[in-house]
Amino acid sequence: MSVAGCAAALVLTGGRATASTNTAPPETTVPPASAPATTVPQRDAWRAVKVVYRVETDDPVVFITIDDGAVTSDQLGDWLDRRTLPIVNFVMPGILEQRADWFLARPTMTFQNHSYSHAHMTKSTLQRQTFEICRASRIIGELTGTRPTMFRPPRGSWNDDTRRAAHACGIRHIVMWNVTADRSTIRTATGRPVRAGDIVILHWRPDTQASLEHLLAYLRTVGLRPALLDDYLT
Repeated sequence: MSVAGCAAALVLTGGRATASTNTAPPETTVPPASAPATTVPQRDAWRAVKVVYRVETDDPVVFITIDDGAVTSDQLGDWLDRRTLPIVNFVMPGILEQRADWFLARPTMTFQNHSYSHAHMTKSTLQRQTFEICRASRIIGELTGTRPTMFRPPRGSWNDDTRRAAHACGIRHIVMWNVTADRSTIRTATGRPVRAGDIVILHWRPDTQASLEHLLAYLRTVGLRPALLDDYLT
């Protein structure tokens, strides 16, 4: 499992930057698409599952990801539709099943794996982790027509068994994050401003629209725009 280091985080509140202490994930990157493929021995095939905190890219883009799916509304749906935001949902399959009409009506959204029951991966056996990931992928695939290739572990908790389970379930990337957006506060794990290739995490909450509005306004000031993570993790 990756061990996070403690680093000073940049906290942007209402457009002002202040220093804060935040647990910073390692600066893991995805190689450019042009990088030569590496042959992985079959017994170690699970090592091909990459853990990603940001994407190395020269494009002026960041990636919006939203977890869980517990709170949605027609008002939020209308707001999202007017902006056609590219969003990756790490959605709970039960919630997606219950609110499929709302989620699937958003054509700029994609749906990836967040486990079946929001299980704590590092407290679960390999067998349990495999069940959690594979069952969620099966349900999401049946509902959307596309099986997930990304997995976000609940609470950001993962270990090598998580990678083994993910590989067994057809997952190619364990997607973490290095930016958190919450209402008028944006926190970066590295202590630097948001930059191209960063992965932003939010949650479907009553204040999701306010968080997205503030994030989009901030991105405009630094010359960045949202892009779909699926297009960069191929």
